[in-house]
Amino acid sequence: MIIYIGIILYSFIFIFSERASQYIARPHLVTVLLLFLFWAVVLGGLYNKKHLELFFICFPAHKNVLEYMIYVPLFLLPLINLIVFNREFYEKDVSNYSGIIWLEFETSRVSEILLLIICAVGEEIFFRGILLSTLIKQFKILNCIIVVSLIFAFLHVSNFDVMGNFKYVLIQCLYAGVIGFCFAVITYRDRSIFLSVVIHVLMNISSFMLHEKNNFLYGIDEFDLLDFQIIISIILLIIYLFYGIWMYNVFIIIDGLTLRY
Repeated sequence: MIIYIGIILYSFIFIFSERASQYIARPHLVTVLLLFLFWAVVLGGLYNKKHLELFFICFPAHKNVLEYMIYVPLFLLPLINLIVFNREFYEKDVSNYSGIIWLEFETSRVSEILLLIICAVGEEIFFRGILLSTLIKQFKILNCIIVVSLIFAFLHVSNFDVMGNFKYVLIQCLYAGVIGFCFAVITYRDRSIFLSVVIHVLMNISSFMLHEKNNFLYGIDEFDLLDFQIIISIILLIIYLFYGIWMYNVFIIIDGLTLRY
């Protein structure tokens, strides 16, 4: 019951605060403040009860760096975002551009970057931390991973209220489901959301940079993609899907990982 209330409350805070931010002409500012307060209260409550590790909110136990090499494919999306971003900037005249990389720290941009970071951290805490660790006590791990990934994907439908671009929100939902599956597998393997948080933040910020570039160079909507970017997105989506399935087979079926409480 508490989890259901948390999902509803989080969605309500996000939608309400985004509208409030638009009303006061300070994009995302109210959302950043309320979500920061929300997750601070959640983490404070878990810390007082010494439940952080129980919900995978901790650093992974791996000591050998080589054990993390298997996660390298997860960095494909942020890496390709940066490659596309830099390549097209070098081919264009950007002398008039003063966006995120060129020190234009407008309130709206700072708020958006902070929102992307807070959302990434908060979503990992809730979905791969609290929700996944709670479900696996009662159900089979594969069912838990799929349910968490589907809920995570469905939650992104609420972004349509802000973005108003069906095509972009659809791609975002598909990515959320597939990458959420990958994040759930590595969180289960590592007993930690740490790596998922790092990759999630990189994905969010690199995607933001790409959209800034699209808006500046091509004048397209902030929440839109060029045709070749859509093709790349679909290819990456397929790669992540098979990579997630492969990780599940290796880490959970073959290795036979189990949780002990």
